[in-house]
Amino acid sequence: ALRLIGALEGLPETEVQDLRRSRDKQHIYILTQDEGIFIFHTEEFNLKVSPLNIETEEFIEGPQQIYEDSEMNLWIPTFGEGLYKLSRDSSNHYTVSVNYKEDNGLAGNNIKSIFQDREENIWIGMYGMGLARLVDEAYTYYTFDAPGGNSIHSIFITGQYQWFGTEKGVLRVSRADGEIKIYAGKKYGLPEDEIITAICGSIEGDIWIGTKENGIFRMLSGSEKFNKTFISSGTLENSINTIVIKDSMVWIATEKGVCRVNSKNGTTKWFTLRNAGIPHNTVNYLQADESGRIWLSTMSNTLAFIENDSVTRMVIPLVGGVLNIRSITTERNGNIWVGTYGNGVFRIEGDSAFNMTTFDGLLSDYCYSLLGDGDRYLWVSHRGGLSRIRLADGLISTFKEEVGIDRNMEFNVNAVFKDWSGVLWFGSTSGVLAYDPRMEKSQPPPALSISLVMVNDMPYEVGERLDLPPGRHDIRIQFMGVNLKNPAAVSYQYKMEGLGNAWSETFTENQVVFNKLPNGKYTFNLRVMNTEGVFNNQAVELHIVIAKPIWKRVWFYTLITLAVAMGIILYIKRREHNLVMEKDLLEERIRERTEEVVKQKEEIEMQRDAIKSQNEKIELINKNITDSITYASRIQQAVFMPPEELEKIFPESFVMNRPQYIVSGDFFWIAKKENKLVVTVADCTGHGVPGAFMSMLGITLLNEQLSRHGIEESHEILNKLKMEIISALRQNDNKDSTSDGMDMALCVYDPDSSTLQYSGGFSPLALIRNGEIELIKADPMPVGIGGLKGRAFTKHDIEIMKGDVIYLYTDGYEDQFGGERDKKFSRKRFRELLLSIHSLPMPDQKSVLETRLDEWMDGREQIDDITVMGIRF
Repeated sequence: ALRLIGALEGLPETEVQDLRRSRDKQHIYILTQDEGIFIFHTEEFNLKVSPLNIETEEFIEGPQQIYEDSEMNLWIPTFGEGLYKLSRDSSNHYTVSVNYKEDNGLAGNNIKSIFQDREENIWIGMYGMGLARLVDEAYTYYTFDAPGGNSIHSIFITGQYQWFGTEKGVLRVSRADGEIKIYAGKKYGLPEDEIITAICGSIEGDIWIGTKENGIFRMLSGSEKFNKTFISSGTLENSINTIVIKDSMVWIATEKGVCRVNSKNGTTKWFTLRNAGIPHNTVNYLQADESGRIWLSTMSNTLAFIENDSVTRMVIPLVGGVLNIRSITTERNGNIWVGTYGNGVFRIEGDSAFNMTTFDGLLSDYCYSLLGDGDRYLWVSHRGGLSRIRLADGLISTFKEEVGIDRNMEFNVNAVFKDWSGVLWFGSTSGVLAYDPRMEKSQPPPALSISLVMVNDMPYEVGERLDLPPGRHDIRIQFMGVNLKNPAAVSYQYKMEGLGNAWSETFTENQVVFNKLPNGKYTFNLRVMNTEGVFNNQAVELHIVIAKPIWKRVWFYTLITLAVAMGIILYIKRREHNLVMEKDLLEERIRERTEEVVKQKEEIEMQRDAIKSQNEKIELINKNITDSITYASRIQQAVFMPPEELEKIFPESFVMNRPQYIVSGDFFWIAKKENKLVVTVADCTGHGVPGAFMSMLGITLLNEQLSRHGIEESHEILNKLKMEIISALRQNDNKDSTSDGMDMALCVYDPDSSTLQYSGGFSPLALIRNGEIELIKADPMPVGIGGLKGRAFTKHDIEIMKGDVIYLYTDGYEDQFGGERDKKFSRKRFRELLLSIHSLPMPDQKSVLETRLDEWMDGREQIDDITVMGIRF
């Protein structure tokens, strides 16, 4: 029977917006349109409705739904007022703990519904603006409306205040009420518009700060003004990177060594390369360990620490070249962690060094800072995200958009701090990220299932058992691990019982392929791992049975054995008869053949001697030719501009040049004159020596043009070069005339106006802007004889924006044969490859291009010279 619940039971006459049963099944929440929230108690003989015990000045307007999460918090999405979270205390009293709106991260204030998934993620359904996920509450982002902007270069946290160093002074934020005070300019004893690179506090409550160019300042406890502390009059000595305070000593890392200041009497002592033997005068970071040693990170592959005024150096083993050590930290067990710019992270254990890079799971090899949260994890900051290394076993997890870190956010070097409560602070160009490990929720392993089984490219129904006919089968098993918080962080392991009993290494691809699996019984086991290295409790199993063929069964073996035995007996009898007859015939033939063999032996020896003589002549000729080509290659490389010169002109650039033979028909050329730059990549007719001659001619003519005319419009340079090549090679329309020339892409760049001119013959220009690629076509004619007679090259004007990437390249890469079907790499695939790598650092782009080419060729012969140049503005 139905019963109306109304005023008699305690529910006022109003519109009911939503009903929701509580997680403990003891009552029902009633959300009304304008009278608040009520609780419907279902008792045995009495139905009672009572108001929710909530503290709020006025009722939430425009409520749409009520939802209770796993921690007994109530969520109210509204139309116009965003999303409310009501938290319950031990006495069942509710308060509004958070109101999520546009001003703190939501895309809009009109919310339709809310849901919590099995991983305890909160999902928000919005009117007309799609679906949003609430970022884990362990991660909090702070931005500031202050003259110094949101680029935070240094951090220091006390129980009372949060201190942040910006590009124009110091911000002090009260932890009690959030009040912000700005220390900047002469009013507070600081230089104008100076970057605050370091902040540190003493036990007495003094605040010490370091600046980019103006040295050290100190604010005494109880004061509101900074005073300069003199350490040196030199420029480099006053460029501060880090401050560490140990007891009464203030240790300062500078661009000219380490300075120690006695905070009581102001005396100083310097430790430099010359007077103390530190590895390098540019000291990026300082770290004080528990024994009182002061560790230094410098631009070298040598660590050092200062103890009792003495410097001890430690060379990082197994490392070639010079490292740029940005940061350093120590563990209680004595292990040392080193973060580098470009070489990942090193863990030093005694005399051994272990290197961790992107190959091991780091987000990037460019590490800006290191920060430990105790004995569990080490955090590494990069551009666009964080890496977390579990100290117990080295498991690496990465954190990016899934925790709210924008991919363009760049964390500042060594702008990190761990406060007294264990919260980790990271300064970036977009504000401050605070991570509270106490708020981190443990993640369950992802849900796992097998989604598809393919046998010999034919789909099979997914079940617990797979029965297959005799044969060797190609089996592909696809599966899916669902992690809604971080889909990219799902890792798998499998083992195939019957082939082996060991679990595979973890991998991220969602399929496994077994080729030519023979008959037998197998059990495929699959498990999934979350970012914390926890596997699901029960592995997913698939039993596979491949039947034996007829010829592998017992009765077949018996029949074959009998038949073989009979055959052998008959064969022996027949063979004995034949051998007797053949014996006499063979003896006669042997005598005849012996005479022939002796004669042939003499002839062969004569021919052998003649061939040996010819081989020696050919080897000598081949050596002379090879030596000449190798020497020509040295001459050609001397004429080409070294890639280091390109990096000086364009710091963010690379050149990949891979000749087909020893010398190359491709060349690249860069010149600078009158504050303009000209860059070109060309593909000359032919390969090897002919192509090399053409490349030398092209460079010589370009240098002569630059000397005579300076840097002109891009199309004028190509027009003149074309005429000079025709003249130099005496080309004409005669069929006997040479048709040598070159395909060329040429750019003229004016840094003052940020404009780029492009002209090309058969060689296009690829421009990537805001994640999209544009191919600017070249004229369909070479630089040389050919094309429409009298036609001039076209000039394309491009306004260059910061972050634009251009690529000049020859057709060797896209024409290279390879892959599974031995096809050309293709222009389409090459453009997609450029688009996929354009956001990487330029050295990494070159590495990816070379690796991808080697994988595509897979041992095949290179068919053409290959040159690719990339420049980021």
